[in-house]
Amino acid sequence: SDNAGAVGAIPTVTSDVEGDWFAYWYYVTVDKDGNVTEVPFTTARTSADDDSALKLLSEYTLTDAQTLYPKMHSQLPVYTLKYGEEVLGEFRLGDTVNVNDITEPTREGYVLDGWYYTVTTGSGENEKEVEYSFVLLESTENGDNRADATVLSEDIATSAEDGYTLSVYPKWVRTVTIGNEQDLNDFRTGLEAALAGDDEVEKYAYINAQISFADGISLTLSDAAPLYTADAPFAGELQGNGATITMNYTDAYTGSVLAFIGASKGSISDLTVTLTVNGLGSGDSVINIGAVGRNSGSISSVTATLTVGGADAAIAAEGKTLYIGAIAARQLAGAVLEECSVTKTEAHISSAAAVYVGGALGIAGDAASSAKGTTVAAVTFNVTATGSVYAGGFVGNALSISAIECTVSSANITLTASDVYAGGFAGALSGGNCSTCIANSAMTVNAARSARSGGFVGENKSLLANCSARTALTVNAGDGSSVYAGGIAGTSSRFNIGASTSSSATG
Repeated sequence: SDNAGAVGAIPTVTSDVEGDWFAYWYYVTVDKDGNVTEVPFTTARTSADDDSALKLLSEYTLTDAQTLYPKMHSQLPVYTLKYGEEVLGEFRLGDTVNVNDITEPTREGYVLDGWYYTVTTGSGENEKEVEYSFVLLESTENGDNRADATVLSEDIATSAEDGYTLSVYPKWVRTVTIGNEQDLNDFRTGLEAALAGDDEVEKYAYINAQISFADGISLTLSDAAPLYTADAPFAGELQGNGATITMNYTDAYTGSVLAFIGASKGSISDLTVTLTVNGLGSGDSVINIGAVGRNSGSISSVTATLTVGGADAAIAAEGKTLYIGAIAARQLAGAVLEECSVTKTEAHISSAAAVYVGGALGIAGDAASSAKGTTVAAVTFNVTATGSVYAGGFVGNALSISAIECTVSSANITLTASDVYAGGFAGALSGGNCSTCIANSAMTVNAARSARSGGFVGENKSLLANCSARTALTVNAGDGSSVYAGGIAGTSSRFNIGASTSSSATG
């Protein structure tokens, strides 16, 4: 047929051989030398339980009758699956491998997180080895993953005398339960060694680690470098089980990230982090301060307390740009913040180049992220900078954040800078939306060049729906400076197609 629809349902056949089943239809060609080649005519079924409809592999226009032959599973070439020298099983070309048909290897302190295989492409200087996931067929009460399971094919195999072979490699994930400071130090040592080494399997194991804390334990760390980095972010699962991590930093610490987890794209939950910063010793010009330095994963049920400097001991930050948030200094694209709480965020900073500071998040940037059901109980900011300051009771500056049912119960904000963006909830919002959020604040803004200050947000380019703000706002501006102030927003423009609605302000 010259179109697939004309053939109707392609029939299948059955076998009298126990356990055998129909795979696909094929036809044969004969070249001028008499060599016979089998050519698949339809798609193939991948197991005895696969009842998907067969389809033509191509569109055909036949001028003569074509003889088709059924290919039974027992007629397919043998496919040997190997792990090192161990044979995991023998299957047939075109099969998918059921997870129950392989005995998984074990390794103390690790769990198996799947398999992968490699394919070498190119040659000479252009030769490279590419990794691909080898996905096993799994069935649950909700269905199976047949569409994603790896099909055994010639493309990924090595020819053998009696068929094909494929070597697969395990993806190990490190597992650790932390019950005391020594356990944490041992894990840190292993992590740092893995990240500094050339063993990619071990790097994967630690980056995707499953970390759990003993119920309700308390650990205190002084001038400790964070676990994981922006170059190697945490991608596993951390279960805090109610543990409390208390971290103290002095000017003896030389790192630029003051956090428990330096960077995460994994899952962090049920943890309390109390962070106190009494000095900045780093020579770096950009500093990140928060329970998590950079978050692009999920953080849930985390409680954070952050204190940077003191009312009588502001931290000098000449020439530095600071990102400060009790839960995360920076929230990146795709990040999720849910049902978290901030007990206190206090920051006393002087002479910084620029500051992004929020009760929960310093900056939510790059692209869409979300926050839901998160509360900030007490905020105190006293910040001076030569450049810009973005300060909010919840977030300093947010690009396309979706915030739902988040609350700032108290924020006392005093800012002195060239350009100020200040709000009871956010210094600035661009894109995204805030729905059913509340901000209570008292703000004093001293701006040399410009000030955008609002009870909810300083500069708004987002949708605000059913939000409320209670504020006492004082703005002092230098000669020739521009001032924009409002109960909801200092300035508001229609960045997206939505319009702010049903929001209120008092003060």
